[in-house]
Amino acid sequence: MITFCSTCGMPLEKKEDVGLVNTSGSFCRYCVKKDGKVKTADQIFAGGVSFFMHSIEGTPLALAERITRRNMKSLPFWKARKDQCLVGDEATDEEYADAMKKVGE
Repeated sequence: MITFCSTCGMPLEKKEDVGLVNTSGSFCRYCVKKDGKVKTADQIFAGGVSFFMHSIEGTPLALAERITRRNMKSLPFWKARKDQCLVGDEATDEEYADAMKKVGE
């Protein structure tokens, strides 16, 4: 069974994908700092924006931000958090589904 990163949603398919497992969940190697702690919401948000902009050719910054915000807010880890990067417009259902399809290709 594949687990997913609690902070970004990345599939943790291989052992080397996992950066940390604790009582808050499983975290990918990209969402964990060198000191073994989970990165801040702003750092994870920035990483998500970069991922979508580079993974889906031609994705503008504003759309990448909306997709990332929607993705993060869909994960239980962020449900009770009020981090500023999570405030703002989110991708529509269509934008989000289209992005997830393109990333999966």
